[in-house]
Order: sequence, then structure tokens, then C-alpha cells
Amino acid sequence: MATKYGARSPATCSSRKEPARGALSAAQAVKYFICDNEYLQDWAYRHELHLVSDVKAEVGAGRRFDITADHPPANEGISTTELVYPIKGSFVSWTCSPVEASQAGKNCMKYTQQQTTGTCYKTNSGEWHCRMIGRGDFVAGQPPPK
Repeated sequence: MATKYGARSPATCSSRKEPARGALSAAQAVKYFICDNEYLQDWAYRHELHLVSDVKAEVGAGRRFDITADHPPANEGISTTELVYPIKGSFVSWTCSPVEASQAGKNCMKYTQQQTTGTCYKTNSGEWHCRMIGRGDFVAGQPPPK
């Protein structure tokens, strides 16, 4: 699947239901963030592989759902009865195009994002999702992450 991009395949989460109750750990937030942000966009005219690396996250104290801050569609399926957990951290995102002979090893954009913020939340079906955004620097012509 990802071999045409010269990179590893996107991460997947076999389960997103832990913890069933209470706050999630920083390691769980990192895991769910990775699963939410790695995917293959391979349809019509758009062929890209999206990966993340070097993900760091800190989880804050849970707070009640806030319709202004936590509104869908940005947080699709969010439960309005569960606590929402603020997170902050950093990560590197990668957008890779299919490898062509002339650009092997230079087919990715690297976007280093520092001082990111976001939330982790549960959906109505009890699955965790984590999102962070921030500002950073783009560098084109990079090899895919390992």
C-alpha cells in the first residue's frame, strides 16, 4: 500500500476504547493522535500519504464539553456527556507523493510543528480521538520518515 510512496504504512488502532473511564495517559493520547493523523489519501486526482513522527503530548485536567470550543464537525461524533481533555505538545507531519524515478527519496514535505494544542475526546460510541494543531516550518524534498 505505502510502498509506492517509499514509506511505511499508516498506523492503525485496533481499539480506541481504553481507558473506559477516567483520563487517558499521555502515551494513549500520542497513540490516538497518531491513528487520527496517519492515512492514505488515494482517490481521484489526489494521491498522498500522511504520516506523523516525533509526537509528544501532555494531557491536562478534564473539562466539560463546550459547544463553542468543541463543536462538530471538527470533532465529529464527540460525546457531549463525557469530559474533554486539553492536550499540548509537538509533532512532525509528513505529506508524501508517490515516488517517481526522478524524485525517489525526495517525495515528502516535512512540517515541524512546535507548541501545538488540542483536545482528546470520546465519541458517542466510546472511542477516543485526539487532535492538535500549531504552527511550524515546511521543508520540501524530504525522504519519507522511517
